Amino acid sequence: MWLPIEFVCETSLRPDDSTVPTTVRARPTPRSKSPEESLTTFLKVVVAFGIFLAVLFALGMGLLMSTLRSSNPTPAPSPDPALEPMVILPDHPRHLVNFSLSDQFDRPISSSELRGKIVVVDFMLASCSVICPYVNAQMRKIQDATAHDPDVRLLSLTLDPEDDTVAVLKNYASSYGASPERWLFLTGEPTDVRRVIGESFLPQDKEGEYSFMPGGFTNTQYIALVDRQGHIVSYYDGLNQGSSDAALAQIRKLESRHS
Repeated sequence: MWLPIEFVCETSLRPDDSTVPTTVRARPTPRSKSPEESLTTFLKVVVAFGIFLAVLFALGMGLLMSTLRSSNPTPAPSPDPALEPMVILPDHPRHLVNFSLSDQFDRPISSSELRGKIVVVDFMLASCSVICPYVNAQMRKIQDATAHDPDVRLLSLTLDPEDDTVAVLKNYASSYGASPERWLFLTGEPTDVRRVIGESFLPQDKEGEYSFMPGGFTNTQYIALVDRQGHIVSYYDGLNQGSSDAALAQIRKLESRHS
């Protein structure tokens, strides 16, 4: 880019007061920025400062969201009733096997006590803080809706009998308002508990994505419905907010067949 030139004339005097030829020397004159260039520089500064603020804001929001997630775990999403079937049939004919376990009051509970009853079953871990509360909320709705139905029982089978002792289950059941006579939380020897769950209700996947779960059972969010003859009639996804209503509708059908 060309710069403006300033011409400087220099003369000097000889001792006899005569002059020497004038010397003309050119030097560039510092160029001042045009208004357009000044505006461009200002905009660059503004944009850079804006990017800096945006980065700070993003970092701050990321730290805030991380803190919120650690103190308030994100609940598991509820499946859309329009996309998930409300009634899920067993993968093959299943029935409630004979068993003898202990409830949250350390009372012996056997399968013979449930004969002739309609039984609603779910699967839980006292240490579970994400899925289990959703499923237990559905169980509580079923308990309340069948409060005057003496032939309806609710069972919660622990998936972790090593840790879910009688004392642990007693406190856990109390936190959900479980009726001591109608909603029983069962534990026992690990092999016995898992035999009941595996042979009666849920398939196992010990080598796949469910291998980290106690027992390696799949679909542990399911609520199972057992008829008076001990047959598993259907399942309901406990994460679906409509699962309790669907289970109650089937319970009414089973009751009408008996009357």
